[in-house]
Amino acid sequence: IRNPPSLRFVLLVAILARLLLLPSTPIQEDDVYRYMWDGRVCAAGVNPYSFSPQEIEEARRSLEPRPAEDLAALDDLDRLSRRTASTQTIFSRINNRRYATIYPPVVQAIFGSFGISVPAGWPVALQVLCMKLFLSVFDVATIFLLLKLLRDTGQSTGLVLAYGWCPLVLKEVSNSGHMDAIPVAFLVAALIFLFQRRGFFAGLLLGLAIGAKVYAVLLLPLFLCRLGRRSAALCIVGCLIVLGGAHVAAGDGAGRFRQTLLEFALNWENHDAFFFWLQGAWRWIVASCGDFSVGFATFAFTHVGGVTTIRLGALEAQSTLAYMLALATVAVILSTCAIWATRRVAEKSPAEVIRRVFIVLACLFLLGPLGFPWYFLWCVPFLPFARLRSWRLLVVILPIYYLRFWFYYHHESGVGGFERGVDIFDYVVVNLEFGLFFAVAGAELLWRRRQESISGCAIT
Repeated sequence: IRNPPSLRFVLLVAILARLLLLPSTPIQEDDVYRYMWDGRVCAAGVNPYSFSPQEIEEARRSLEPRPAEDLAALDDLDRLSRRTASTQTIFSRINNRRYATIYPPVVQAIFGSFGISVPAGWPVALQVLCMKLFLSVFDVATIFLLLKLLRDTGQSTGLVLAYGWCPLVLKEVSNSGHMDAIPVAFLVAALIFLFQRRGFFAGLLLGLAIGAKVYAVLLLPLFLCRLGRRSAALCIVGCLIVLGGAHVAAGDGAGRFRQTLLEFALNWENHDAFFFWLQGAWRWIVASCGDFSVGFATFAFTHVGGVTTIRLGALEAQSTLAYMLALATVAVILSTCAIWATRRVAEKSPAEVIRRVFIVLACLFLLGPLGFPWYFLWCVPFLPFARLRSWRLLVVILPIYYLRFWFYYHHESGVGGFERGVDIFDYVVVNLEFGLFFAVAGAELLWRRRQESISGCAIT
């Protein structure tokens, strides 16, 4: 971004834009209602991982015998769900009702703060506003933390507008109220301490980022390799303190939480292009695969009748063989990328380190099965450090995701040879959307490589 405006003007516009959007109703998003329900559950002293909304509803009319402890908890949750008219509305709007919450203990603490401080009888719209205010604290904190990061790396502070003015950030936090603002703030703060070589605090904050959303674990090797031996040890200690505390906080629900995460990892796919084609390739390869079973110790992998089951100790989930193989392939690629990011990282400038952080995170969301726009909030703070301008194009085109709802509402019975309207989006629009980005990024990379060969300057 050349010649950014003055810092005062950038901050003023960023804050005003957030204030204008905070009272708005979330557009085509309902995750915020799960956050609010989790907050109410935590505030009531009940483990949020114990039961799903569907189980609570079924317990009202079920005669199936249950342990007395479960009955008491379900009875408490049932009463909580009907405590006020607003709570009933919030409970009814929770998505993916058959799943217990997938949100880790670190964010549950923040949701619980909402449950304690915001009266349950307030109107739903006012409670949504309050939850978005909680999340906006982290969003605004990211702006000021990014200012510090830009100063420390010798960049123009005006470049904070890449995050502060980003329409994607404004939509996904100030309007939709997505919790990704929380781990992003922790990650940016962790990087500040990383460059100060304060390993313990860097580890604490990275642990908070991982404890808020596990994706940040990919950056742990980079942190450790950047720090000296003593600081790296302190980083591990700080990280383990947070994650150990989070595990203790999960209590008896830790096993259920891990089960829900496993099911989520093996069965959720949306707004993806690379993974879609990768899975299709694996589907063609394993088309004639017969039944088989592999297992040892606490691990088992079986493929029977086209259904693949994976068991990890007490955890078990089912998916398709092609999906699991595609997921394993992406895991290998991401692991390779995370290892590449550590290469001679101790010798690199802070700006180069941040660029590697950006590449690892961008690859995670570009290659994986879930390319939701709000997932890319992890990448936006680091856009000023990205060398390819085409990354900015990606941020601009990601909101095309919301076109999916138009196809759902207007062509529910199908159109253009597709059984469902959303199939046009999933199979055509998404590939055009990401195909455009990959084409532009590839062309820019080739052009830069050509310039590199002429001038001898590195441009990766």
